[in-house]
Amino acid sequence: MNSKQFLFVGTLVLLLPLGACTPKKAVTGDSLKENTPEAMMDQLVRNQVHAEWLDAKAKISYNDGYQTISANATIKMRKDSILWIAVKKLGFEVARMQVTRDSVYILDRLNNEYDIKDLSYLESSLNIPANLQMLQAFLLGNPVFFTRKNLQLEAAESGYHLWGKDEMRENHFWMNGKQLLLEKTTLSDGRSGRNMALELKEHADLTGNQKFSYLRQLELNSRETGKVNAEISFSSVEINNPIEIHFEIPERYTRMD
Repeated sequence: MNSKQFLFVGTLVLLLPLGACTPKKAVTGDSLKENTPEAMMDQLVRNQVHAEWLDAKAKISYNDGYQTISANATIKMRKDSILWIAVKKLGFEVARMQVTRDSVYILDRLNNEYDIKDLSYLESSLNIPANLQMLQAFLLGNPVFFTRKNLQLEAAESGYHLWGKDEMRENHFWMNGKQLLLEKTTLSDGRSGRNMALELKEHADLTGNQKFSYLRQLELNSRETGKVNAEISFSSVEINNPIEIHFEIPERYTRMD
């Protein structure tokens, strides 16, 4: 896996929870009968996962039509401060990435190289927002991209379907009928030509009466990436336990061309 592939896989880790959220206080299907699309959107925003710290392990795989890559990842986060990811293959760390409020740091362990970019590099390379808070929200599974215009709500086969559309973006959310856990979301962005479809599965309890989707399946289609299918399976997730996060550039490493 070269540094560019790692950046893409690392970014997928951040993007996979796109639009997800998980209620702390369940709203039953019966109580939804008198609800409105606007109230349901408020519910999505209110019921975000809250974490000062995160320490997680996951297996990532993606297929871009040309090659398939699978790797194990360790992910660490401190709210509004730092986001850190290390990728291993066959038990060896092959790359590491750190995102701060203003910069992206990359270590290519295979070639003894490093690079430092400002956050605009992520946006220009992969067409994602260059904002640490947004990336951390993605990782926790909290909604970031959504529109409140032209909201509509209807009953779906397994629960409810909420969607909205403005001049540039259209969002759809499918929630189950018992706890209103988000099970699927799609995004179409007219400005970037990007389309995403994400399924969230295997929800389990986290600290503070919160839930987390341990299995996510993503289909991404854009001018920059073409069609990509990806899956992330979390094996462990811990929140709100202070952890040490280290990122050092060895002296023998050279800067990438």
